Amino acid sequence: MIFLKMLVCAILLGWELEIFSENKTIYIVPIGGDKGYFGDPHYSRDEVARPFYELKKSLEDRGYSVKFTMDGANLTDFAGLIAFNDVNQNLLHNILSYDKSKCLLFLFEPPVVMPSLHNQSFAQWFGKVFVMFDGYVNTLYKFYYPQPRKCMIDGIPTFARKKFCVMINGNKDFYSSNALYAERRKVIQFFQAKLSEDFDLYGPDWHGYASWRGSVKSKWETLKNYKFCICYENMGNQLGFITEKIFDCLVAGCVPVYLGASNITDYVPAACFIDRRNFTSDEELYAFLKNISEKRYKQYLDNITQYFKSPQAHLFSIDNFINTIAQGLGL
Repeated sequence: MIFLKMLVCAILLGWELEIFSENKTIYIVPIGGDKGYFGDPHYSRDEVARPFYELKKSLEDRGYSVKFTMDGANLTDFAGLIAFNDVNQNLLHNILSYDKSKCLLFLFEPPVVMPSLHNQSFAQWFGKVFVMFDGYVNTLYKFYYPQPRKCMIDGIPTFARKKFCVMINGNKDFYSSNALYAERRKVIQFFQAKLSEDFDLYGPDWHGYASWRGSVKSKWETLKNYKFCICYENMGNQLGFITEKIFDCLVAGCVPVYLGASNITDYVPAACFIDRRNFTSDEELYAFLKNISEKRYKQYLDNITQYFKSPQAHLFSIDNFINTIAQGLGL
């Protein structure tokens, strides 16, 4: 009889512990369904997977299990959900039954690329929607594009050994008044008209352009061999949307010629890059670049080195990215 009572108490106690135990599984909706970014920091070029790898590791270090889903079905032991760009009707339908405050959505692409994600409110499904633009309120929150490094790579050639100018972009086009794809083409055509050897073009699908050199395995290893890079965001005339494009240049010790966020100097000092808005034409820009001395060029690189140590640069760090997510989930 005593044994039976002890058994019943143990069973009841077990039920009570299960009832009051904290759920410990966080679900991730990866971009394009690609889980590889979360399993290996070197999964893709130039360590772009590292922020996502470190995120998964940090969640596991906090005692959470990390699982992946695309449709949000059967989310057992639910402690939270993080969706990166990918949102579908099945996912939205299924997560309605879970705590909305524990569901986060991160939008990495601007509206010129993925307008459907920016043309609707996700407040019904997600407690917080994070965008890279400044100035949003209510259910929209700011996040910063996480960068895998906060220093220059090794082996950067000297000024004399560097080629002049490069652009690394895919041949894409999205039709919007703020899209900068046409501006990139203008630069390519400018150098093509000059028949100049001062410019190399990399990226998929630029067939027919004399300056095209094919694709690259590493942007960092390519950029380090050039003095300047034409670095235009996908979208201009906006506040705060700053991607990896300018940081790839800074990490590679290549001075960017930047066009994109109107308030770029709120985040990257003007002394670290060349602002395309300061020139009335590509010809004027070209003349300016050709006249930059080795001493002046070194000042740009020194300024970049100092920038990496600043609070501004920390905003784009992996630590800040992880902290943003942890705070969003209330961990």
